Amino acid sequence: MKKQFFLLILSFLGYQIFGQSNATIETKDGLDFNDLQHILYFEGISNQKFNIKSDSLKGKNYQIIIKEFKQGKLSKTDIVFDSKEDEYFRIKTDSLSFAVLTKMTDFNYFKIQFQFNGFSSERKYTVQPSEKDKFALKSFFGSKIKHNFRLI
Repeated sequence: MKKQFFLLILSFLGYQIFGQSNATIETKDGLDFNDLQHILYFEGISNQKFNIKSDSLKGKNYQIIIKEFKQGKLSKTDIVFDSKEDEYFRIKTDSLSFAVLTKMTDFNYFKIQFQFNGFSSERKYTVQPSEKDKFALKSFFGSKIKHNFRLI
C-alpha cells in the first residue's frame, strides 16, 4: 500500500547574514467565529494560522516548499511560492503571518492554499482513491503552539 505525505518547509533567504538569528513561530488551528468553523468542519476544510516573528526577518525573502513522500522516500519537491518573484512579497516588518487551508476534494485531489495579506498560492495533488481519507493538515509542533527556531 502506498502512502503519501506532504511536508511544508518554509525557508528564509536573506542577504548576507552573519551568525544565526532566533525566531518564534506560533500556530492557531481553526477560526474565532463558531458558525464559520462549523461550516469548515462540514466541508472538510482544515485551517491553520502561522505567525513568525523575529527582528531579523525584515528585508528577507522566503520560499514555501512542499515535499511529497511515497513509501517513506522523497518523490517530488514543489516550490509553491518564492518571494523573490517580486519586491512586493519581501518581508517588510519583523513578522510574517499566513494561513494554510487544506481540503480533500470529491475528485481525489488534495488541495492546499497558502493565504497571505493580499495574495495567495494554491496547489492540487492527485491522491489515490484508497488513500483519500488518510490526509489531514497536521502540525509538526505536537501540542505546543509556540516554538523557537533558528533562521538560516
